[in-house]
Amino acid sequence: MPRDMSIVGYDDQNLAALLRPRLTTVAQPVLSIARSAVEALLVQLEGKEQSLPVVLKPELISRESSAPPSRQKENQL
Repeated sequence: MPRDMSIVGYDDQNLAALLRPRLTTVAQPVLSIARSAVEALLVQLEGKEQSLPVVLKPELISRESSAPPSRQKENQL
């Protein structure tokens, strides 16, 4: 468990779950990104107008490398 700080990675690489402590990470919706890109390409090839921007939500995968601040540290601030 983290004592003094939390660490968060990005992309949720396979290695993140294998490290000790396991790394908290932000996972991108890769399949949704690919699907949106293909749909945008098909729309463009048909000569239609794009309905951009596309907003996709990442997912926070909380693991052992992050924790809420301790109450003791909060009182010292």
